[in-house]
Amino acid sequence: MAAVALALVWAAPAEAAPACPPQIPGWERPAAATLDTGKVQPVYRHDRTVNDLSIGVLRRQGLTNVQTQLQLSVEVEIVPVPPQSACYRLKTVKGRWQIINIEVFIAFEHQPGSCSYTATRDHENQHVAVAQTTYDAHLPVVTAALTSAANRVRPFQSVRDDGTITNNLVKQLQAELAPTLAAYEAEIKRRNGDLDTPGSYREVASRCKVWPK
Repeated sequence: MAAVALALVWAAPAEAAPACPPQIPGWERPAAATLDTGKVQPVYRHDRTVNDLSIGVLRRQGLTNVQTQLQLSVEVEIVPVPPQSACYRLKTVKGRWQIINIEVFIAFEHQPGSCSYTATRDHENQHVAVAQTTYDAHLPVVTAALTSAANRVRPFQSVRDDGTITNNLVKQLQAELAPTLAAYEAEIKRRNGDLDTPGSYREVASRCKVWPK
């Protein structure tokens, strides 16, 4: 059984702003976008009971929690436009998309080394593999989406504002990336669902003659 949490560090889309005057040279250069990636190794825990892991009538012998986080930071180039406004260009975009946590719970009732412990751990390791391989498969997709999103943020003119401009640019990027990340999360959910079926649970149960009550 797996649970996936995708933490997205962003909010709503930015509002449109006027384009910059065409006489400002070099402002059609695309922003340089980079994506840092990484995934942690799973941590195995044996401190929760079946009752702790279960929800309602669903009796969980194990549970895998995976947390993925995306963070964005931007560098903005500014050219004053007298008398009171400025032109803003997105210069660089740095993303950090990582699996920051993989916790695998094996219910306390299963003694390490027992058949039921091994069978439960093997099943949860399939969820770990889903998290890791799906993340790896989506790395080029998310990288391309970040580059594309950065390139679609065109230079614009606005009244000078200390922090609002940068925040709005980040929000615009976030809105552009949302469909790509939603597709990743849907793929994780689908693949985990393929593992958590009545048939798969029966197969796991059939591996051992004795299971804890």
